[in-house]
Amino acid sequence: MNPISNSPANSAARAIAPSKADSSATKTDKASIFDFHSLSEQKHKIKELVLNPKQKFYKKTLKIFNNEISKTIDSLSPLAGLVLASIAASTGVGMLASVLYGIAPILISKLNTKALVPWLNRKNEELNDNDPKVNLNRDLVFDKATQENLFYKIKQFLGYKSELQTEELGKTVGTSNGNLLILHGPPGTGKTAIAEGVAAIAKKPLIKVNVNEIESKYVGESEKEIAAKFKLAKKMGAYLFFDEADALLMPRPENNATGGSIHQTKITNTFIQNFNEHSDKVKVILATNTANSLDNAIKSRSILCSVPAPNIEMQLKILYKKLSDFGLSKERTNLIKSQETELRELLSKDFAHFTGRDIESAVKAAFFIAESRAQQSASAIDFKLADIEQAFTNLNSDKERSNSSELRPASQKEQIQKSKAFLSLLGV
Repeated sequence: MNPISNSPANSAARAIAPSKADSSATKTDKASIFDFHSLSEQKHKIKELVLNPKQKFYKKTLKIFNNEISKTIDSLSPLAGLVLASIAASTGVGMLASVLYGIAPILISKLNTKALVPWLNRKNEELNDNDPKVNLNRDLVFDKATQENLFYKIKQFLGYKSELQTEELGKTVGTSNGNLLILHGPPGTGKTAIAEGVAAIAKKPLIKVNVNEIESKYVGESEKEIAAKFKLAKKMGAYLFFDEADALLMPRPENNATGGSIHQTKITNTFIQNFNEHSDKVKVILATNTANSLDNAIKSRSILCSVPAPNIEMQLKILYKKLSDFGLSKERTNLIKSQETELRELLSKDFAHFTGRDIESAVKAAFFIAESRAQQSASAIDFKLADIEQAFTNLNSDKERSNSSELRPASQKEQIQKSKAFLSLLGV
């Protein structure tokens, strides 16, 4: 890529790029400017990871009861028990009391090593389950336009301000829509992974909200669940992530309808009220297949970020990356790469609609296809382009069958919509 010029457009780009890149713009190319890791570096200089009170308690307690000193004390507990029993016996307190004095240090030691420390470790692991593991640079593949757009949207979401903004302007304009990020695009394009990557950049836990956790047949329960999620996120200092948000936060009807639409309106209203109440403390990420399926009041408060399906170039990059990630040798991966012309033709002809998730699934299947072929022919396992083609074909056939109206099971979103329609008919 060419070095950054001094054009007005590039000057504006530098104004909101990380300060490291800005200070050496003449030596830095655009690829490094749109490096998600740089956002992490800059953010951590401003604010280190904030642990919630429970995390602080468990970590500090674990340090006290599970360190080298405590381990040494545990190893000396039998000796300590013997000394205490001897002292007790010499004072004439009786045989039973002497035995109890002798057992006490050993019992305390065992309770510490067998009960307390494992319990503290489990609690730490439970809290760490919310810690995101995705690295946007390492784990995802974007085309240039998507990467740049995503970079700027994430930067805005994390609370960066352009150097063009004076402090007074920042206070006036504010960042009212800076705490809600909507990732919209086809299924399988990496929206969930992006949400995890954003939380990882900010070093924040990510609370994933499943629509089934929120939806309830009991009146008022869904609203309580939403409020509880916001309170939990505020308490933990976490980000909230709603997947398939369009199944939960659909547009509210303009008229005063009854039944299921009233139930839906209450859920959407509760989400907006809680977001407004906690927006200074809780950042929220929504994932949806189409932003038009969300209520307008939610969209107006958000940063909209498109996550498009990959083009042929991105499909190839994803394919090569997955082959490597899943352990195919460099030699065999290069052999597949040498047949790129055939791969391009294959993808463009029958599989141009494949997303990153589709390619990942097909690559996993291709390994087993290669292994099965070798077993049938009683030959050494060899990985070929034909194995990838077969995996693509099988997956495509499965997708076509699942999309047929006779065989396709209702999706989570469709099930919820049917339930609401049924409630509306009943007038409840």
